[in-house]
Amino acid sequence: MQNGRGIIVRFSITFSNRAARQLRNALTHSFIAVVIFALLCFGSVQRLPFLLVSTAMLLLTLIAAFFIGEPARARGVFRATLFLLTVMCVWVALQSLQFSGNPLAHPAWIDAGRITGRTGGSVSVSPADTLAAMLQLAMPLVTFMTGLILCTSDDRAEKILKRLTVISAAISVFGLLQFLAAPHQLLFWEKTVYLDSLTTVFVNRNTAATYLGLTMLGLTVICEQYWRQGRFRLFRRWALKGVLPRSIDKMLWPGLAVLMLTLTIMALMLTRSRAGISSSVVGMLVLLPLMIFGRPSTLRSHHSRPQRSIYRTIGMTAAGIVTVLLCLSLFAGRMLLRAQVRGDDDRFCIMPGLIKAIGQFPLTGTGFGTFADVFPAYRDPHCWLIGVWERAHNTYLEGMLGLGILFPLAIALVFSVLIWTLFRGLKDRRRLHPYPALGVAAVILVALHALLDFSLQIPGFALFFAAFIAPLTSIAFGVGRHNVAAAANA
Repeated sequence: MQNGRGIIVRFSITFSNRAARQLRNALTHSFIAVVIFALLCFGSVQRLPFLLVSTAMLLLTLIAAFFIGEPARARGVFRATLFLLTVMCVWVALQSLQFSGNPLAHPAWIDAGRITGRTGGSVSVSPADTLAAMLQLAMPLVTFMTGLILCTSDDRAEKILKRLTVISAAISVFGLLQFLAAPHQLLFWEKTVYLDSLTTVFVNRNTAATYLGLTMLGLTVICEQYWRQGRFRLFRRWALKGVLPRSIDKMLWPGLAVLMLTLTIMALMLTRSRAGISSSVVGMLVLLPLMIFGRPSTLRSHHSRPQRSIYRTIGMTAAGIVTVLLCLSLFAGRMLLRAQVRGDDDRFCIMPGLIKAIGQFPLTGTGFGTFADVFPAYRDPHCWLIGVWERAHNTYLEGMLGLGILFPLAIALVFSVLIWTLFRGLKDRRRLHPYPALGVAAVILVALHALLDFSLQIPGFALFFAAFIAPLTSIAFGVGRHNVAAAANA
């Protein structure tokens, strides 16, 4: 009788584990599908696609949180993100709150009250727009939290990252082929702007450059893994002896990875985005030394390694850096020529007026998502006057204008937590040390480009970056007994 009960208990545990594994797989596939869908809809800059993506991601988050629960591997980062999400949403809601006698109300409400007869107002000059923009502020954080929940083990985190990178590479190759074959076509519609630049699935070439830069970094790590596994030696064996390996896929996948990396670099250069290409080069220059020299075993037992291996490592690093610099130099002349012809100093010309606006409301801001309403009053007439500035081309300055003092504090928290986590993983992880290195390079790339462009303000790219960095953060924490237990339940 007891044996029968034991069999029933073991069967129920096996069935529940199998059901849980299938649920995690379904949630993982749905998570990747939502992120890719957000990209394919021109970065979800229009309201309807963004609402669909937001609804789907929020639903995934609720299901994952209910059935999987709080992540065990990166619990501190998860809680910090949840705290930041709560604070930001509460602050945006307070900015939109209107009541009589509000001491923090924007002065524009006083002028409006003289006409309408209403008293009081809100911090935001456009409360409805600020409330509507709350979702755009929250979704990257929600996506990052969902990614942390789904990355229950190193294996699952690797799969999510590799699938995102490979699908992103396929999108990049499609964008390159479409640009070469039909440069006036953007997916299935006619292209109206940036006709001389490759933009993949985005309207703006600068966002495309940041996206392609991240894809390039991810493919570089995948190629490095194939190199460490000795998969590229098969090409030398085949070239010298003409002998194919027993399993042709051992040569197929490394070859495809190198081909996709090459085509992605070509696509990046064809975007003609000076800031995007330069930030991507900096990211690659950060990634290569960290990936090759940052391995813990290399640092701790460097003196015991064979001299030949040391020279080979140094040679690989130098060759990679020289290759990156050569690719940059090939296109540097064209980028400088465009800068001289167009001038393109308008984004720098408006910065004094933007800084003046921030100085008038340093604590409260003018309301998140109200840049287009506030900036015209501070626009310098000596600057380029054609067109409407919907964004500041500087994520940090626009964030400070909208959210006030809270934005630099939030940015400092995000970057400090991410960099500390990733460097911890770079120090502790051995076989998987390239992933924390990739995270450091990706954060630096995006942070640098945000100084001159608004890629992080494009919802589709923001979700992709959050989904991209989540498994890297999880891998950085995957050390010790908790990782073994998580892998058993993955």
